[in-house]
Amino acid sequence: MRESERAPLLAKRNIIIDGYESISLSSKASSEFQLKKDISLIQAIAIIVSNVIGSGIFISSRGVTENMGSVGASLVVWGLVGVYVLIQALCYAELACMMPVSGGDYSFAYTALGPMPGFLVAWIHVMLIAPSASGAISRTAGVYLAKIMGVDNDQLIITLIAALIITLFLFLNCASVTLVAHLSTILASAKILVLSFIIVTGIGWLAMGNTENMQKPFEGSATNPGSIALAALEGYYAYKGWLISLFTTLPRALFALRDLPIALVVSIVTISSIYVMTNVAYFSALSPAEVISVEAVALTFIEKIFGKGLTILVALGVVLSCMGAVNGGYLTDSRYLFAAGRNHQVPRVLSMINIRQVTPLPALVFMALMYFVYACIPSLDTLLQYSALGVQVKISIALISQLVLKRTQPNAERKISVHWTIVSLCILAIFSMVGLSLYQNPWTAATGLAMCLSGVPLYYIMKFLTRFPLLNRIDSELH
Repeated sequence: MRESERAPLLAKRNIIIDGYESISLSSKASSEFQLKKDISLIQAIAIIVSNVIGSGIFISSRGVTENMGSVGASLVVWGLVGVYVLIQALCYAELACMMPVSGGDYSFAYTALGPMPGFLVAWIHVMLIAPSASGAISRTAGVYLAKIMGVDNDQLIITLIAALIITLFLFLNCASVTLVAHLSTILASAKILVLSFIIVTGIGWLAMGNTENMQKPFEGSATNPGSIALAALEGYYAYKGWLISLFTTLPRALFALRDLPIALVVSIVTISSIYVMTNVAYFSALSPAEVISVEAVALTFIEKIFGKGLTILVALGVVLSCMGAVNGGYLTDSRYLFAAGRNHQVPRVLSMINIRQVTPLPALVFMALMYFVYACIPSLDTLLQYSALGVQVKISIALISQLVLKRTQPNAERKISVHWTIVSLCILAIFSMVGLSLYQNPWTAATGLAMCLSGVPLYYIMKFLTRFPLLNRIDSELH
């Protein structure tokens, strides 16, 4: 796609075939396709809830509590992050309804701001967000398995377990998209069962009079803006699945209907309530100090109430949930490489598809290598901050694209319209959060920002290399 072709994206409507190929329709056919509602409102809500609730709630509570210092302040952060996520999701929904094309926020930035910002969005996702998230998820599975094996402090064992999970789902995703899609549905049930059990257990424990941790909920609360920003980033990690729902799971037909904002509001409010109740359950049995001191919070919570009898079942449930999240990462992360490859911004070999299995084999292998690299980082908190920080930078580019499109395309059809002041305040909130996290934790935040911005010089280097005919010819022959 050349720069001159960016504007027509606003008028195109594409059907995604097997998640990778797209076919443009005529306006009439597009309208007929979009007006056919493939799923109900309840089903859309269920899809979003299922995609967002993942392994994050099993690992983010520690970081939020560590930075906020008290039960009450931690719960407030979980609720406020939910509101923040909802505003971002509604902004993205406006863009998604304008441009229901493959690539998501990559396409937004490419269309509104040009090739370089588009490349930067894809770069941030592929090189920072996706691998740090999957690295954290696979290591979480390793932490829970290592704990029930009695080797919870053995970082080598944890890393090996993470590597095995990454390798297993690489082979499964290379074999069949249909297989892993069905497997995702099965694995999703594990997280629902585990969270339901934790919430019910916590409510029962509180009902029995165990309320000592709730007596002074705001005692010891952090007031440092930098700590609050880090807590918000840690909590945001557990919500970031809404991006997956909006661009890869919900049918494009839903974007033509007015059910999308309703689905987003109901689902994110539901998710926020579940996250708050899960943390209330944790605090019913564990003090803030106990939550901070362990990585496997859910396992410690169950062990304190029931002893070690049920810990194996809960640990296996968390591991299956993590496996489902890694599997979902493979399903969605390769789409950025596919979209960038079509636009000649990365080696086009990364957008190739295995004809026999209809799977993006080169992109999957590349993402697996990136997952491996980040899975070797022993600190889960560092991985979570990398992922959440990258998401904020990427979203800020998309929201700037939204403001540009409001100015340059004021008459474009918008099924959902978010006022520009709300978009601007959201961008300001992102910049404030990133700036405060840089002040509070300069090394981790600076490293994450450096990885994000390194895409800028790389873009111009790759653009310079395309001037050489031999490289272009090799790339074309590979494709």
